Amino acid sequence: MVRWLRPREIARGAYGEFFGRLFGSFADSRERQAALRTPVVHHCQGPVTGDRLTDLQPDEWFVGCNDQLPWHRSADRPSELWVDYVADIGDGFSPTFTIAEQMARTVTELDGSDGSVWRLPRADLLVMGGDEVYPAASPDNYRDRTIGPYRTAFPFQPDAAPVPLFAIPGNHDWYDGLSSFLERFTVFAPGDDASTSRGWSIHQTRSYFAVQLTDVWWVWGIDIALNADIDEPQMRYFRHVAATMPAGARIILCTGKPSWLLRARTGVGRIGRDGLGGAAMTTDNWDKLTYFLRETLGDEASTAVRLVLSGDKHFYALHQPTGRPDLPTTVVSGGGGAYLASTLEAPETLDLSWRFGGEDPVEYASVDVWPSRRTSFLLGLQALYRVPLLNPELGGVLGLLAVLFALSARAGISDVGSITAFADSALWQDQLDVLWGALHSVGGWAVAAALAVALFAMAKAHRRPAVIAGVAATAHLALHAVAATLSTALAARLAVEESLREPPIGPPPWLDQVVGLDRWPTTVFVVGVVLLGSVFGALAYALYLVLAQLFRVNLNELFVGMRSRHFKQFVRMRVSDDAVEGHVIGFERVPDRSMQWVDGVPMVEPSAARPRLVGGFRVETNGGWRAEGNSVT
Repeated sequence: MVRWLRPREIARGAYGEFFGRLFGSFADSRERQAALRTPVVHHCQGPVTGDRLTDLQPDEWFVGCNDQLPWHRSADRPSELWVDYVADIGDGFSPTFTIAEQMARTVTELDGSDGSVWRLPRADLLVMGGDEVYPAASPDNYRDRTIGPYRTAFPFQPDAAPVPLFAIPGNHDWYDGLSSFLERFTVFAPGDDASTSRGWSIHQTRSYFAVQLTDVWWVWGIDIALNADIDEPQMRYFRHVAATMPAGARIILCTGKPSWLLRARTGVGRIGRDGLGGAAMTTDNWDKLTYFLRETLGDEASTAVRLVLSGDKHFYALHQPTGRPDLPTTVVSGGGGAYLASTLEAPETLDLSWRFGGEDPVEYASVDVWPSRRTSFLLGLQALYRVPLLNPELGGVLGLLAVLFALSARAGISDVGSITAFADSALWQDQLDVLWGALHSVGGWAVAAALAVALFAMAKAHRRPAVIAGVAATAHLALHAVAATLSTALAARLAVEESLREPPIGPPPWLDQVVGLDRWPTTVFVVGVVLLGSVFGALAYALYLVLAQLFRVNLNELFVGMRSRHFKQFVRMRVSDDAVEGHVIGFERVPDRSMQWVDGVPMVEPSAARPRLVGGFRVETNGGWRAEGNSVT
């Protein structure tokens, strides 16, 4: 699993985000695709006669038709099709391969919550819903974290047709400007893919696609890049698709971010509710999505789009409209292999308006989440020991900050040549003396200010209001102040005790000239602060995250630090002309898997872990839905 709290990964993530947005603004690869690659709609129907889905008239623009998909090869169209949807994939090998292995099985056997046994056939189509690799897109990461595990699970079989694969990028796929994604998931023209090294086939020519599944159902995959914007060539592509679809067509929409989750109706900060205060959290990402639907589907958007799928959040969450069966169902399914996230990020109620700039919002209720919110909260408590143990590099950084704080505090007291000022009273009084010394030092203010800015940015990162972020950052800074003063006071006591002993090895002669202390006590003091500051700083960080989850703040950082590979899932959908039936297939515990090379072939030991049916839903073609009630909450 990616070690997200390692300083190198933090810097790499900031680097990728910055340059990804830079590429998206000044060198948008989606526009380059439009200039170089033939646009293709993946359907087999001839010219549409009769009423169309929309009366929008696209510009004169040729869109080729791809009829090479397996269910297009015969004259008899299937009455139903099975589709696998998976997102947030290439993190650790064990969870990524475990999910891929299940999707590759000819028949998947799984246990229902009522003790029943389900047998589901292998899917005819595989859709990847974004973030196909972590921590950032690169040829090596795709090879090692995504393509390798999937090629091991889906080997090439000469006597079997490969599974068609369609994918949309997520923000992590955009961190190299989308070049690695395009190389692995697209072709310049349908039929160009002749690979014999894997068990899936590539058909899409761009980072977005439209595929006809049955006579009624289509799946649209859109590329929202890093800022949720749809470029003009992509908009024209989907306008053309909509204008060629029959009036009764229905759409499964796949997007890279669940922008609807930030349209929460907020309440008091306790388990099962979201945020603080009574104001609704809003984001322009939802406006961008509804604007795209208006521009491509017009007034028919909320009727044609029956199901919206997204990853990005690493859990399963189902929201459905209250009293409005004619409106779309929203599903978050991001359990394809990345670290587990908290379902406390899935609000109990949403206010969604499907018309851009108009219509009163409709209440959406949280029908199902997996794991349950209570389970997520209890798992979050494990951060008290998992975060310090699994992230020693973070502790080291906090230890160095504690040293800078301690030396600044020592410089701020009058008796510069002694450290007894921090070791001659009760421990809590010594901590106040340390704080008092830091307040009289420019260095102490500088360290505190830098840390305060970083902690405020951390609390603000996930669109929290400035007031909430400020309160959270202040509380977080107070915990680190306690950790730093405690480390300094304890290290000073140790240094005073050691000052009477003969040092085994003398420190550099310049050290006492810099800080004005004897050489051996200085060494003991500095080393003591580093070690104690690393431990106490990591504990303060973990304690803050555990407390912050009560108020839905920094939930992502809480679970990032634990890097859990468990609670992984994907959705297998049975698509017929009447409805889409979704089966959420999950593993509560993911076994530790390892790969070995045997005679040049990658082999993975079989696992006794058995998947479960952890959720389900049914979305009907002409309105209506229901949850299947198979989840364990």
